[in-house]
Amino acid sequence: MKRIFTLLLLLTAAGFVHAQTSDLECALEITPSDTVVYVFTSDSVAIPLTLSYADSIISLAWTGGNIEGLTTENPTTINAVNTTNTYTANVAFESNRNLVSNGDFEHGNSGFQSSYTYAADAAAFSTSGGSQGKYSITSNPNSYDAAWTSCSNHGLYLIADGTLNAGVTFYSTTVIVNPYTDYAFYVDVANLVYPAQNNYQPVLKFYINGELQQTYNMNTQACVWTTMRIVGNSGESNTMTFSIVDDCLQGSYNDLAIDNVKCHEICYATANTTIQTIAVVTDEFEAEICEGETYTFHGVDFSEATTYTDTIMEDGLMRISILHLSVNPVYTTPIEATICDNQTYNFLGRIISEAGEYIDTLQTYKGCDSVIVLTLSVVPTYDDTVSSVICQGETYEDFNFSESYSGVYTQRLETVNGCDSLMTLNLKVNPSYYTEYIATTGEDEPYTYYGFNADSSGIYYQYLQTENGCDSIIALNLTVNRSLIIYTPNVIMPGREGDDEIRYFHLYPNSDDYVLVSWKIFNRWGTLVFESEDINDYWDGTYNGKLCPQGTYVYRVQFHRAGVPDVVADKTGEVFLLY
Repeated sequence: MKRIFTLLLLLTAAGFVHAQTSDLECALEITPSDTVVYVFTSDSVAIPLTLSYADSIISLAWTGGNIEGLTTENPTTINAVNTTNTYTANVAFESNRNLVSNGDFEHGNSGFQSSYTYAADAAAFSTSGGSQGKYSITSNPNSYDAAWTSCSNHGLYLIADGTLNAGVTFYSTTVIVNPYTDYAFYVDVANLVYPAQNNYQPVLKFYINGELQQTYNMNTQACVWTTMRIVGNSGESNTMTFSIVDDCLQGSYNDLAIDNVKCHEICYATANTTIQTIAVVTDEFEAEICEGETYTFHGVDFSEATTYTDTIMEDGLMRISILHLSVNPVYTTPIEATICDNQTYNFLGRIISEAGEYIDTLQTYKGCDSVIVLTLSVVPTYDDTVSSVICQGETYEDFNFSESYSGVYTQRLETVNGCDSLMTLNLKVNPSYYTEYIATTGEDEPYTYYGFNADSSGIYYQYLQTENGCDSIIALNLTVNRSLIIYTPNVIMPGREGDDEIRYFHLYPNSDDYVLVSWKIFNRWGTLVFESEDINDYWDGTYNGKLCPQGTYVYRVQFHRAGVPDVVADKTGEVFLLY
């Protein structure tokens, strides 16, 4: 909590003095705050504590449990199971604001009072009856007295040569404060003479508002600064006067220096936290019900699978009960079955022969119902006879038969439902007819007998039907003999570049169905200039290796149809040889 101070107006001889406004929040918190810890083991629980604050701590002490007397800010508490422990932090905070004016003497001889005589410099320090009972502000005491150490490590500070009279204040300062508040005064002190005699070292007495707070025999070493801290309470006053007296009455070695006089407000804060440890006992339960049933656990009804946790406090313990509930299904199993009208069906020990719906109830291994619903169908068996007529060469293939001859056949079949069906077949086979004619005709002489009209070689069919509807087929194997023609060029040009068909005399028959006897070429005087029996041979326009003269030449070709050697054709003509 932030401390709240009442503004006091005090009437003094100098006028009105206002109370000092505090800059301390003086707030303290402990984390965790009051808390309950649930422990799942029998071991003690370590719980660290953390302090939160805004001011500067100058002292800290813990009370309670295992941290009694500790001064660390974040101790760890050890808490046995099923115990309650209260931990308290007692803290003193100190303000960072210094209430003393010119406590470091950097502004010279101001901001304080002294019953000693002020000497502005070294000359004034040593004149007018000597230096005892005098003070000055300097950074080098050696310049005042050759026996004094320079002590040049502290900036400006106050030096004093102790008086021979007891109870004389050589330094005093007054600060504005808040009533009934603790304040800490600080001052750095040091000897100036080295070495000091043990019996003659300064004896400092520190007073607050005229009351002695502390006595200090100074260190015998010169220029060793010691920081003194003197704490006092303002009481009902809103001012505090801090005074220092040197009560060493020896004239020699009674020389000292002070520096860095400070005053800081102190406030105190206390924070508590209570930690309770509770043992936790966990019980787990497994349960099963059938679908459609209800299970009651700790007064709560359940009908669906779940994990449910219930927590109660019992005999100082936390008892956690955990239910794991499983719901086993109830099964309805439909069965569809079909039997023949001469069969029976065994339904869970019941012999059934009629169509209908039958129900029976069983139990699963979990003890839940299992309903079996049977839908039974009864299908008939058959004994049928069929008569059929086919033509010769056909096959009867209905009802799984495969028959091609007249007769009576029996086939035992299964219906689509698997029942026996006896099928009898009376089969009659009517004859079919096939007549073939082989004929030859000439080119441009169509064959027109038996309903045919064909003028090219090939096999032809006439499809007729008998009076019973069976096929009657007439086949014609016809050969048409083509006229044999051999084509020849009427001009050749042996001396020209180009295709051989232009340069040479070739024979070009219109069919492969011939046999060449011979072919010959004569000049206009009847001289035989070329002769060959090879249809693929040709005349190149030469005779005895020389090109024949331009002019008209006569050819004669003799050939006959293959297989008819007695009928020889004779073809003659002219060809003009041109260079």
